Amino acid sequence: MKIKEETIEEIKRRADIVEIIGEYVVLKKTGANFKGVCPFHQEKTPSFIVNPDKQIFHCFGCNAGGNAITFLMNYNKQSFYDVIIELANRVGVRLEYLEGEGEKDEEKELREKLKRINLYAKQYGEIARNYLKKRDIISQSQEKFMVGYAQNSWDSLFRYLTHEGFTTDILEKSGLFVPKEDNQGFYDRFRNRIMFPIFDERGEIIAFGGRTLVNNQAKYINSPETSLYVKGNHLYALNFAKDSIRANDHVLLMEGYIDVITAHRYGFSNAVATLGTALTPVQAKHLLRFSNSKKVIVAYDTDEAGIKAADRGIDVLEGVAKGCGISIFIAEIPMGKDPDSYLHMTGKEGFDRVLKAAKPIIEWELEQVLKKGDTKSPIGKSEIIKNSLPILLRIDDRIYRDECVKMLAYQIEIREDILRQELKDAYRGKKVKEPQKMKKLSEPTKNIYKAEQGLIFIMLEFNEYRSHILVELVDVDFEDKIHNELKLMIADFHDKQKEFIWQDLLSTSLDPQVHAKITEIINNNTEIIKSSSNSGNYERLIKDYLSCLHKAREENEVAKIIKDIETAQKNQQYTLAEELLYTYNKKLTVKN
Repeated sequence: MKIKEETIEEIKRRADIVEIIGEYVVLKKTGANFKGVCPFHQEKTPSFIVNPDKQIFHCFGCNAGGNAITFLMNYNKQSFYDVIIELANRVGVRLEYLEGEGEKDEEKELREKLKRINLYAKQYGEIARNYLKKRDIISQSQEKFMVGYAQNSWDSLFRYLTHEGFTTDILEKSGLFVPKEDNQGFYDRFRNRIMFPIFDERGEIIAFGGRTLVNNQAKYINSPETSLYVKGNHLYALNFAKDSIRANDHVLLMEGYIDVITAHRYGFSNAVATLGTALTPVQAKHLLRFSNSKKVIVAYDTDEAGIKAADRGIDVLEGVAKGCGISIFIAEIPMGKDPDSYLHMTGKEGFDRVLKAAKPIIEWELEQVLKKGDTKSPIGKSEIIKNSLPILLRIDDRIYRDECVKMLAYQIEIREDILRQELKDAYRGKKVKEPQKMKKLSEPTKNIYKAEQGLIFIMLEFNEYRSHILVELVDVDFEDKIHNELKLMIADFHDKQKEFIWQDLLSTSLDPQVHAKITEIINNNTEIIKSSSNSGNYERLIKDYLSCLHKAREENEVAKIIKDIETAQKNQQYTLAEELLYTYNKKLTVKN
């Protein structure tokens, strides 16, 4: 199966690398680029850079790099063509194949049929008006969120969709039906329930959540996993909220469908919710994608279950956003209310006050420790300190940590110096051995590396200098293996077509090492464009780089001769040592 080159280029043109990588890595804008923690190796300080102008990524820690296609291939362990097909669906490009090369995409056909079934299911039945009126879900909200009703019937939806021409096999895969115990047919999964369609980010219905209207059933049930829906991968109302999250530069995280629907009604359109599960890493990454501040206000119910859910969600958020400056705040809703009931009781102004009073996560966690502990007895104080230390150790800002120490010491009435000593001892115990860093290059080797990269960069960026450099390098092998491979690729391209751009090399090679090296070279050398504003500067740079290579090679040759002389003398090979010494002196004479 071969896809037309023009189609692949159109997909690349439409695919935004920041948006794509942002689904997997928490990115924060730093200047013209975006930065995050590399997903391809373990690191504490972010060194993973995404360049939106050049549509490339590069990690300065492990040297992974490439374009959006390379990223998806490496992250998801997919083939080139699997990634192209996925991106085509994402950016709305119709796949065109070379004549006779196309093939039927059964998975795509299944997904389209399931989408149609979901649309039929959404349109089917009457709204349970009494319940919706009781919860004060107005008609505008019903229409926006497509809230509906599943009839109190065993198989009415199944019969309806069968009549519409859907096969039993497809209906079973939709997740809307359950096989009967005798395997003689199916019954409707959702019966006598308020139905909340679950949307993907593009606004297509992928599943349903159903809220019972009687007390003898599970309160909420969700669709099972299907080709469209994977549990833990989606957030309720993100399709409606993402623009507001960007505009407000923060996201409001809630627990339930109705909480979110009511929040949007009252103007808090940056609200989203988890879907009946504890917050997952995938959901956390979606939460953080659309704001640069990475600020999340958690507005869960204030009962014990809500506090436990908030605790779990906070751990997940901090885990996926390490190193990216995430700001988590906890909004404590008074009187044990949930967001929906409090909004109806106090309106927009009252809920605004709650959000403005939201506490930074560290302070909220310390308060929880104090509430649960005994602040009067010696044993109680000791237990509070023990439970507070892991929280204090997470604070990087020294001033903020100092203020928290003062606050805690005051609350439990102990001397600050005692708490500081406990914190210092805990910090010593927490320190672990850092992962082994990449071996640093010696100065001469570093100069060679820089010169090789500089020459490759100029050949990639400037067609007019390529011929001259290739002639100068005709008998020269670069010391770096991938640099040498790139030099040969450039020479091959140059022979076939005099003008090309560096993105052409990314398209030609599927080798991740080549992609990584190209993005490293582009990132490391782009400043040349800014600092070298006329052709004379480029010619000088080329001359300096070539001179550096020749000089470094001579120095390496001399160093090797000295090493060989020492080895010969150690092995009592005096004749060989004298011959090597003669060669050494000759080289010094020529050099001088």
